Amino acid sequence: MLYVSPNITDQEWASGAKDDVDVFADQLQGWLFDQARALANGQHAGPAILALVTPYFEVTQSYTTAKRAKTKAMRFLRPDYDRFFRRLLMRLSICISLKFETASHTRLCLKG
Repeated sequence: MLYVSPNITDQEWASGAKDDVDVFADQLQGWLFDQARALANGQHAGPAILALVTPYFEVTQSYTTAKRAKTKAMRFLRPDYDRFFRRLLMRLSICISLKFETASHTRLCLKG
């Protein structure tokens, strides 16, 4: 069984028993707010909680202003994504060239 959100299956969604709003609300609740609540008792959980719930504000603001934040966000984030993936690909090519000759090479490549 496939789930499109923590509690809604793809069958429920496809059949119309649950609509896009139900799925979106369940995704926010299960993947963001419930996880933030689970961290709430941690002494230093504030930054992690903030990181989890910040997308909510961006999504709702984008919806209410009817603007597409994706284009702006990608223009801003694209250089970091590109740099990260170039470094990841370089590391993978080095690991492949080592041919995982020993367990220590494997740990080095996977550990980063």
